[in-house]
Amino acid sequence: MPRETDQNLIGSARRRFEQLRSAKPARPLSFCEIVDRFRAVQDEYRDLDFLDPGGTLDIRTRITGVVTIRIELPKVEYLHLASVLIESDDFTDPAKHAEISVSSTWEAYRDALESGLLFEPDNRDLAVHTKRDNRPWMEITLDRPTDIRRVVLRNRNDARSVRARGIQVLARTEDGQWTTLYDGLIRERQFTHAVERHYATRSLANKAASALKLGTTTPRTPADHLSTIPDPATAADLTRLLTAIRLQDLANVQSDFRNLDLSDDARQELKTLINSDLLRPRNLEWSTHGIRKTFRFWSLEEKQHYIDFSLSVIESLRLLNEHVCFGFGSVLSIVRDHDLIPHDDDLDVIIAFEPDQASTLADALSLVRSHLNQDGFSAFGSSAANLNIRDREHFKKLDVFVGIFEGESIAWYPGRRGSLTRAMVFPPASQDLLGRPCPIPRDAESYLHELYGDGWKTPDPNFHHQFGKRKAEYGSIQG
Repeated sequence: MPRETDQNLIGSARRRFEQLRSAKPARPLSFCEIVDRFRAVQDEYRDLDFLDPGGTLDIRTRITGVVTIRIELPKVEYLHLASVLIESDDFTDPAKHAEISVSSTWEAYRDALESGLLFEPDNRDLAVHTKRDNRPWMEITLDRPTDIRRVVLRNRNDARSVRARGIQVLARTEDGQWTTLYDGLIRERQFTHAVERHYATRSLANKAASALKLGTTTPRTPADHLSTIPDPATAADLTRLLTAIRLQDLANVQSDFRNLDLSDDARQELKTLINSDLLRPRNLEWSTHGIRKTFRFWSLEEKQHYIDFSLSVIESLRLLNEHVCFGFGSVLSIVRDHDLIPHDDDLDVIIAFEPDQASTLADALSLVRSHLNQDGFSAFGSSAANLNIRDREHFKKLDVFVGIFEGESIAWYPGRRGSLTRAMVFPPASQDLLGRPCPIPRDAESYLHELYGDGWKTPDPNFHHQFGKRKAEYGSIQG
């Protein structure tokens, strides 16, 4: 059993990096050099990729007489997996030789557990999902002692894959002895120590140079070496930030990033570098929504299934009223990009209410939440004018924004109050997106111009709505 939780690990790492803020490297390092050094360490711990959406953990082992494989988390959390591959010379189909038991089963996952889906190596859907237990676990009990040479786990394929932090895989042999095959906490600790060890040394620079010669690292151009050179304390803070990103400890990443002692230009340079060198190779991107598996990494089939899910939400909302269609960035996807926006990770649906149906945004949100929850979706969130919607099976997510008709205009936060009109949006028009007919605002170009200005035809990964600036305009109908 682990001797410390992942929270204790994060805390101790932060304290050690605080000590490094006063350390001085052999010479000042540029952003590019810091990222290169960090990437060289990261590449030695590729098993931590398991924490990414759809990540795999490939454990090569040679252990004889195994009767049970146990997978557990060292904290209060949900345990969920898409698949477990067990390779043995004793059988080819583990589903015929194994029984599965779990600490608990969340909602409707008993059928998935009993279906044998867990042992299908290409499965991307959830096969196991426990409740939020203290140290949740799953055991695979074999019908006879078996020699195991390999165990491969596949994580869930969305942002909640991070719940697997600290995962442990153990095997019990016929003599009753337990052997730890993999300990995620130990690997995180080893990774953190490796970053600390190399922060202020030249040893990692030599490894990076060797990697360049081997062609495993993208060569830098001369201009890259003119990259920003932060002071030692900021460099240490940056190294700690990169470590948190790698370990999916994302709760404070946005605030820590804002607190770096950097100019706006340097901050943007750094974010671009992190995306290109550290995140995109892992099918992740740092967007205005945070670090996500953005649409640029989705397959065509995944995109089409997601659009189908979004259309099913629209169909459900039409039972409330007919004033519903795609909105905001989703209209950019359909009209401008003819694809899901590469740097985005969700779609937006808009629905407007006459005052006699919902006189405030709070009333509208309550109507939508109650209706969708009764219709088999999961609607949640505490925003002033939108809800997050998920389906109960695959956890796809979209946003539903509510608006109130005010005569011929529509109050639709976070847009400028009164700038959108009834005639501009309804009744909706239709335009195809990836082979699916999608309802969009009737005068889509005027709608986009009003929300995004003259430059709406040019993608802007850094665009964000003025939520704070607009909030005061909606006080009288907030509810």
